[in-house]
Amino acid sequence: MIVSFYLAKGNVELAKKLIQAMVEQRYQPATPTFLNAGRARRGELVSCFLLEVDDSLNSINFIDSTAKQLSKIGGGVAINLSKLRARGEA
Repeated sequence: MIVSFYLAKGNVELAKKLIQAMVEQRYQPATPTFLNAGRARRGELVSCFLLEVDDSLNSINFIDSTAKQLSKIGGGVAINLSKLRARGEA
């Protein structure tokens, strides 16, 4: 019930609809949402993260560290490398 009220942002009727949908197995929030929604000390509400690397060593190192931290807490990580130049490109 806490998850439903949190997702409904206090709207009781919407929360009831969410509860009914979960009971009837028509809706199931992602595991992180189900475990963390409405908790005072919570993790993220999403399962996956998309990171984008800029063409600099600082950005590469930052994304590397960020990806490791997200993975540590159970998040799936995708990294967009399209901004990186190939060796020898200016």
